[in-house]
Amino acid sequence: MLNKIFLALSLTMLFTACSNNRLADEQRAIAQEQIQKAEKALTEAKTQLAALQSAKLVHVVMLNIKDDLSEEEIQTLTANMKRIGTIDLVHDFEFGTFADVGDERALSDYEMVMKMSFKSHEDMAKYQENEVHDEVRTKAADYLAGPPAVYDYVIQ
Repeated sequence: MLNKIFLALSLTMLFTACSNNRLADEQRAIAQEQIQKAEKALTEAKTQLAALQSAKLVHVVMLNIKDDLSEEEIQTLTANMKRIGTIDLVHDFEFGTFADVGDERALSDYEMVMKMSFKSHEDMAKYQENEVHDEVRTKAADYLAGPPAVYDYVIQ
């Protein structure tokens, strides 16, 4: 009789273990699938971030100059602002003055504009700390009616 009880208990334990193993296998499979999905999403996010960080960044700066500047002061300011184009990190530098073409939407408060591009966000961050940039910004402050307006965008 003891043998029958032992056999019954052994069989019960075996079936229970098999049942638990199946449940654990199912849970493991679900977890592995979730991990694979998360890894794929992470890889895609890293790829998108790398593309964004390495994309060509365009920086536009609009200047509102004081109304009472002489022509000589405007020329001095212009020469100073054009020094930005000599910074190695700056590409495609352009400098211009406002042209009134009759468009009511124009930002006519800004008489001067600079446009430049950078190979990456990192290059623009380095530009912000550049010595020539700091000198130009400091000298320009005396001629400006207010802080410059900026607009940055990534070329897609």
